[in-house]
Amino acid sequence: MLKVAILGATGYTGRELIKILLGHSQAEIVYLGTRREDEPEVSQIHPELTGRIKATCQRLDMELVVQRARFVFSCLPHTASMNFIPRCLDAGLKVVDMSADYRLRDAETYEKWYGVEHADTQHLAEAVYGLPELFAEDIKNARLVANPGCYPTGAILGLAPFVSRGLIDLEAIIIDAKSGISGAGRTPKPTLHFPECNESVAAYNVGIHRHTPEMNQILSQLAEKEVSVTFVPHIVPMDPASSQPSM
Repeated sequence: MLKVAILGATGYTGRELIKILLGHSQAEIVYLGTRREDEPEVSQIHPELTGRIKATCQRLDMELVVQRARFVFSCLPHTASMNFIPRCLDAGLKVVDMSADYRLRDAETYEKWYGVEHADTQHLAEAVYGLPELFAEDIKNARLVANPGCYPTGAILGLAPFVSRGLIDLEAIIIDAKSGISGAGRTPKPTLHFPECNESVAAYNVGIHRHTPEMNQILSQLAEKEVSVTFVPHIVPMDPASSQPSM
């Protein structure tokens, strides 16, 4: 049984990961970490976990993580993950980082798009991009896996067969993407307030979305030449009932 710690268990990513691991026969969740000041039961934060797991979310304590776990998932936001992951790696733990802190191999590119200095450049080169459809063998032997972003996962997998075989014009790739609200995380924002966004379509971060260099990096690797995509993301929250065809 693999003993697993989750850093940032109170966010949406942490919630989904807990549900996945509860269905895994070889994984045991031994630590749920949070940056919150209080230490709530996880079911208080994620009510759908009531009756499925009884565990307290504890203030992040890397000594406890190292003592209890052999495998770590970091669901902390970007810029926060890289402050905890080096300690895990130094202690011999394997890590999957769900943030963007290790997706980009070049520190300067990260700093340009995320606006902060990378605090753990020594581990950037060894991080394996976590798309098993493309990099399964590398993932098997990795100490550190960088979980891909949501938009890049769909875009890269869709484009990979064409890019790697030179079947499309690499200078004219347009990615028109749409998602719901949860990808923005739990932090409240006026533009994500229900009356502002429900049943609407809104483009955002056009030309400056941080998933752009991630797509360019992997597609360039597959094409073995530079690829630069045009990426236009949209928020499209829709009620399930309204998306059904009328009779």
